[in-house]
Parts: sequence; structure tokens; C-alpha cells
Amino acid sequence: MLPLDLSQPSVGYRLRQAPGPAMAVVDGEELPLDRLSPEDACALAARRRRFFIGDEVKVLFLGRGLSTPLVHASVAKVHDAEGEGPARLDFGFRGTDLATARKIASFVETLRREGAVRAASTRAFSRELVSDRDRICHVAEILARNRTRALVRLPGDRSATLLRLIAVDRTVGTLTWDSGNLTIEESLQAELIGHSSIFMLDRLPVLASAPGRVITPLPPRLLRTRRRAVGRVRAAPGELTVRFRHPVWRELVAARMVRDFSFRGVSFWCDAVEDLVYPGLLMDEVEVSGEGLSKPVSFRADVRMVAASYLTTEPNGSGHAVGMSLAPRSRGDRQRWARLVGDRLYPATRATGDGGQELWEVYERSGYFALSGKEPQVFAQRRREFQSAGKKLAKAPELGSRVLWSSQRGVECTVSVNKVYRYSWLGHQMARRPADSLPRLDPAPQPAPPSSPQSAKEALRETFLRAFETAHADPDIRWFVGFIEGRVRWMRAANIEFAQQHLAEDQAVALPFRLREGIPSINAPVGGPGAIVSGPMDGDQNLILGALTQIRSRAYREAFDLVPARLDMGEISRRWEKAGMVRSRALRVARHNGKPVAASILERGEPGINLFHLLNAVRLVVLPAGEVLEVEEREAALAELLVDAQRWYAEAGVDGFVYLQEMEVGTHADVAGLKDLGMGYVWALSARLLPEWMEHVYELTSPRAPEPD
Repeated sequence: MLPLDLSQPSVGYRLRQAPGPAMAVVDGEELPLDRLSPEDACALAARRRRFFIGDEVKVLFLGRGLSTPLVHASVAKVHDAEGEGPARLDFGFRGTDLATARKIASFVETLRREGAVRAASTRAFSRELVSDRDRICHVAEILARNRTRALVRLPGDRSATLLRLIAVDRTVGTLTWDSGNLTIEESLQAELIGHSSIFMLDRLPVLASAPGRVITPLPPRLLRTRRRAVGRVRAAPGELTVRFRHPVWRELVAARMVRDFSFRGVSFWCDAVEDLVYPGLLMDEVEVSGEGLSKPVSFRADVRMVAASYLTTEPNGSGHAVGMSLAPRSRGDRQRWARLVGDRLYPATRATGDGGQELWEVYERSGYFALSGKEPQVFAQRRREFQSAGKKLAKAPELGSRVLWSSQRGVECTVSVNKVYRYSWLGHQMARRPADSLPRLDPAPQPAPPSSPQSAKEALRETFLRAFETAHADPDIRWFVGFIEGRVRWMRAANIEFAQQHLAEDQAVALPFRLREGIPSINAPVGGPGAIVSGPMDGDQNLILGALTQIRSRAYREAFDLVPARLDMGEISRRWEKAGMVRSRALRVARHNGKPVAASILERGEPGINLFHLLNAVRLVVLPAGEVLEVEEREAALAELLVDAQRWYAEAGVDGFVYLQEMEVGTHADVAGLKDLGMGYVWALSARLLPEWMEHVYELTSPRAPEPD
């Protein structure tokens, strides 16, 4: 037996205390049973007992006329009672053999069938109760245009039926459902399965019914529960197999057919009693093998869900559907799994480090190179860097990839994602051919016109989802960041408008800025008598961090590594260096009459990763002594920092850099000779908001409503 790890959440099943509780008989005394698994249990003591941590006891369990064999256990934890409530005693079993463990699991399964086991609580990212009719109609229309699947419970039927929502009529207030071969005449209760949300509807009467069609009224309310961080794909029968060795009973090895899978998890069918799987079980030897995998992928796993199959849409006898979260054991495992899941979830896309000639053509034809008023010829000299960086990135996908969406004509849409800070991934370089050049993926029976708005939206959706879900598979991720072009309406709607809803809780950043372009020059003029620029001295770093605390939110500072432990970007720099690429940061300080008045934060990135030099970015910070200067003196100090940046980047061999002119206003950028590339937004979003954001993107890219007759 493995020692009980008290740092982990409790495992097993929580039990109901009514109408009659199951009991733990501990050294002959009956105590109400609160939680039970084949490896441990928790009982409720009505009064303070003589039990102490480490006490050896003998325990058996009673309930619904059944009992388990006697097991040896030790007291792992004693939870003191609050007020008059019962104390809780955690027991870890010792030396339980496989046969006894299965008898305990069978006992739990009987309690489940009798309704004595509490329903497992699925961790919800957020919940939203919608009662406004217009909002309900809006949500229902989006779900209908996507022909969203729904699990439907019918009166007197324990199993679930699969329907699809296909139409909404706002005028009369009805929903139309595709019921397949079924005729439904009474009422139905539905759970609609969105991209990352479940929409729960109250029981609805059937207004009209015919074979294959059901009409119900709009629900008076719906509960939107976001509880899935990424999309899932259904596995074909026999496509993938999950194999695991039990962490407690090591002689138990099982191989089961995969039901569905995602970037972060997998579900499969099994007999939970025979395989001894239960919520909270941590597994350290899990492999997935099958089609699309050159060799098995190894994981550590955490069992999150065990559901009786009759409660699912595909009853599997007396078996169970088991869901596990997965953590790849190595970089190679992570790469192979991400490639398989991405290719299956979004088959029109691929994630690559390179992209080749086809990708470059997308940038040329989309007008991407002209976004900030630049001539496309300017980028011709950067093409070699772009290709070189792609080859390096292909060997280090943990640092990023270029996601491509393709039609039969070739690459049509792309976006890049890169891990540029310790816990943050940058989304950038999105480009798409004009919508009128996109072909249909599924040609209509009649000759299709050359334009297809639906295909354009599909390209955006799948490219975004694959890119950001791939980044989200990084176990260290905490933030998504970006620099959003201010003139692209869709980017503002997808990113900025969503982020602005989460500024108050400090989970997002949407900060306007002007993008300024600088040309490195070793011959940039040396500072005049007003300010002298040099490297930081003792105490300067604390001044810079203190000033940032006053002018930037916690979300901003965390997302962009502007905090004490990560200001030097040491950890992420080492990762890029190991892959043969550059990522670094330096500080420079301007002094006026010997006092530090302003500072620049200079970053370098591998040439070719971003074609607008966004990884060679400068931020300026006015320090306390600079706040009291005359405006002209302060502007001169800031201008001198930008001139110093021109020399610094030239000495580093960089051919371009940008200045993120955020809250700073004035003439300093013009004085330093930097070109104005236009307005934009510094954007950051907590990774915890990914499900909500993906749902937002999903809505924005849903098919348009059909034109009225």
C-alpha cells in the first residue's frame, strides 16, 4: 500500500446522510460514514473520541443491508468539530488485498444505485443564470445555428437521449429540435453542450411533435455553466486505448477503449469495480496508444469523474464512463499528444514551427505587411530570419508554434503563439486571406460562389481555438498576452471588449498604446547635459518596481514579468537559449543631476519570431524623482532613453525595435526620431478565463442567421 498523502484532495465518494446513513463500524462502534473509497474512508464522530493520529483500528462498513469485510486502518486525520457538529475522522487502510478492495468498491456501487451516493460535483469555472428573454433568444440562436447537441431527459426514462437544437423563433417564442427517429409527445428537460459550457434548461412541454421534429417553448431561464477549459473530440471505436497500472494495487493493469479526449484529458469505458477507479485517484503510469501515434504517450493522471453509463448518451451495459485529467511525462509526450488532439479536433488546421512558402504567401495576400502603413517590400529582408526561426521553433514546440488553417487551395489563415514570459503566452501575427477568396469546405450540390463568409468564420474559429488551446496545454500557463491592432474591428471585439469586462477583478489588461518604431543606430547621438543614461545601480531596481506598482495593475505586472522574482526574465531566457534562440531583458536608467528620474525596460527576442519586432520592445517608466521635474526636463530624459535604446539594440545586432508608448504622452518619441505606427492595445487575459473567452470567440464566429424568406 502507498502511504496516504494528506496534501492531496480526498478521494472516493461522498455519501448522503438521509434517509438512513451508511455506517463505519470502528472497533465495534458505529459511526455515520461520510466518504468511502477502496483505499480510505471518513466517518463522523458524534462526540470527541479517544482517537489520535496514527491509532490502529479495525473497520467495516454497513448500509442498505450489505456489509464489507473487516479491514485494518490507521487514523490519518482528526478534524475537530465546530460548535455542536460532529468531528470527522479520516482513516487510511493498511494492507488491503485486491479482492477486499473490489468488495468495498462493489459496496459503494450498490450505494450509488440506491441513491445513497452524492452526485459528483463537476468543477465549474463560472455560472450564469440567464432570465432576460432577449439574452435567452440570443444564446439559443447561436446554439441553433451551430446545431448544438443536447442531452435530453424524458419522463420515466433513466437514460439520456441525444437531440439537436436547430431553430429559434423569436416572434412566437419557440425552439425546434431535431429528434432523429424519435417521436416525443410529453415534455423534455435538456442540457445543451456548447464549446466549453453546458446550458441547462428547465423541463419544457412539447407544443408540437412529428417524427424527427419537436417544438417546445423558449425556456423562462437557462443556467450556463462553464466547466470545460478546452474542446473534446469523440474517439472512433478502437481508435485509441488507454492503459494504466493501479497506483495502490500494482498487480492490477488495465487496457480500455478511449471514449473521448482533449488537450488536457481523456475518458474511457471500464468496470469501475474491477478496475478500482474512483474520483481523486492519482495514477503515475498511464499510456495512450493507437491511430495517429508513432508510439504510446505517457502521462500522470488524476481521475476526475466516474459516471454510471446509463446516465450518459451511450449506455454501455453496467460499465462506467471515467474521466481523467492528464499531465504528459516528458516534452516528447506533450508534443505527440498536442499534435494528435489538435489534428483531430481541428482537422483543417496544423501546428508547425515553420510553415514555409505557403505561410509567407498568406501574409503577403492578406495585407498583413501593410497593417501599420509599411510597404510589403520592407519585409522581404526579414523572410530569411522568419524561415530560420521557424526551423528552430519546430525543434522546440514548448516555446510556440504557427497554427495554419488550410483549404484545398492551401493555407488560408494563421496565428502564432509563443511562450515569451515565464507564465505567459503571446498570441500574434494573425493573418487571413480576404473572405471573398475562401472556398467552401463542403461544396454545395450546386456550384458554389467564390466567397463563403461561413468558411471565413470557420477559419478564424479553428485557428484561434487550436492555437490557444495548444498554449493552454502548457502546465505553467497563467496568462495570454498580445498587442492588438487598434483598427481591426474583429480583433477588438474578440479580445479587447471581452477583457474590459474583467478589468475590475484584475484578471485582464486592455491598455491603449501607440506603437512606435525605432531604427537601431550605433551612431545615435550621445546624451546632452540634461540626462545621463547608464545601467542600473544599487536601489534602482526597487525604484522601478515601485513605480510600476503605482502605474500598472497587478495583472499587467504579473503577465509581463514585471515583478521582483522575474524582472530579469532569467528562467524564460534560459529556455530560449537552450533551444538556440534569444530572449532577454535589460534595464537602463536616466539620471538628472545624479538622481534616477526614468528607466527603460529593453527586451530582445529571436529575429523572425515576430515580423514587427514586437519581441524587441521598450517600455519607459518615470521614477519618483522624475515626477517632480519640469515637463521639458522629463521629456528630455525619456527621449534620451529612447536614443540610448537605439544604440543598445544596434550593439546587440538587432535591425529594429518598437516602443510601447502606453500612458506616457509628450514629444519624446518624436524627438528621438521614432516612427508612429498607430494605435493599439496591450492585452492580457488570465488563463482561468480561457473557457469564457473561447465561448466568446465561438459566438463571434458562429454562422450567420439565415436571411428571411
